[in-house]
Amino acid sequence: MPGLAQARWDSVFVEVHLHGPHRVDILAGRAAEGAPPAGLWTPTRLGREWRPGGAFEGSPLIWLEWDRPFVPPREPLSWVGVSTAPLGSAPLPAGRDAELARAVLGRHHPAAIPALERCLSALDGVGALLHVGSLAARGRDAARLSFGIRASAVAPWLARAGWPGDAGAVGRALFRVQPPFAEVGVQVELVPELGPYLGFECQEFVDGPLARAHAEGHVRAVAGLARMDRDPTPALRDWPGRDPGEVRHAYLKLVAGDPWTTKLYLGLTGAAATG
Repeated sequence: MPGLAQARWDSVFVEVHLHGPHRVDILAGRAAEGAPPAGLWTPTRLGREWRPGGAFEGSPLIWLEWDRPFVPPREPLSWVGVSTAPLGSAPLPAGRDAELARAVLGRHHPAAIPALERCLSALDGVGALLHVGSLAARGRDAARLSFGIRASAVAPWLARAGWPGDAGAVGRALFRVQPPFAEVGVQVELVPELGPYLGFECQEFVDGPLARAHAEGHVRAVAGLARMDRDPTPALRDWPGRDPGEVRHAYLKLVAGDPWTTKLYLGLTGAAATG
């Protein structure tokens, strides 16, 4: 997987599919730290534009996702960060998130810009756009947007944005696995209109005995909603580490459908991610 072992990463996650054939994909993230490095190591078109003077200069971070088995010359997926919220740092200037999102779509999926504008307008103060990515590496002329939205506001937002599914049913299902006033990651696709795909990145658990117990209860709640052919509880129990300078994270992602499906994400941030 070109670029993975040769670079310094701030976070690395393994993505374990819990339904269907066993598959493990890899994600890696890098923060800009003021300015992305020249001669960026990222083997993607979006990545090469994430540099001083590039179209996405000012983006605070970038994520790459390698679908396994990785077959060259296919590129990994690229997700351009348009918010500093995942980093916990000072916010970007007002409107910069929308500018960056338009720049990504303008280069790769210009027909999706009107749908992007509707999604942003529909937020109405209940959330924020976090990442914008292209699915071209999977052979699809589609973009994926990632938002952080208060769980109780997700269904009304979907309805305002024009999502083609039953937003009320999704909202009721989400309340089974997510506290209503907690933020949830919401992923939608533009194809170029707002399409039926809908993903949720649920509660994140940071290393610690209490978090592990909470995570296991969350898994049981998710199992009552989504198809889960493999039990992620042993992986959650064994994942936490004790090496100095590292933080270990875990969360489940649900994809709405008939049936709902889910994936487990296990991540490292800090010293372990660079090793």
